Amino acid sequence: MDSLSWSGDVPQLRDPILVCSFRGWNDAASAASTALGAVADAFDSELIAELDPEDYFDFQATRPTIVLSEGQARRIDWPENNLIAARVPAAERDLVLRSAWTW
Repeated sequence: MDSLSWSGDVPQLRDPILVCSFRGWNDAASAASTALGAVADAFDSELIAELDPEDYFDFQATRPTIVLSEGQARRIDWPENNLIAARVPAAERDLVLRSAWTW
């Protein structure tokens, strides 16, 4: 099985720059992942690919989280690696965002 799964056709981007955020100790209070999420929300963004977490995470060190909502069944959130294309009309280049949040 291929660890990279495209969500559709590869988009046409203008000389894209890859911007990454990582969870864990270097994502102080989720600052990096929240900032990247704000960038994705601010522009015309779309999920373009997913990377199989099995190949990239040590699940002994990075555990899934469990979300409990009143009146609902529990939900397990597994770590993710997503690639998101963000078109930035006012800039010369578009962005590819590497995120670890659920898109």
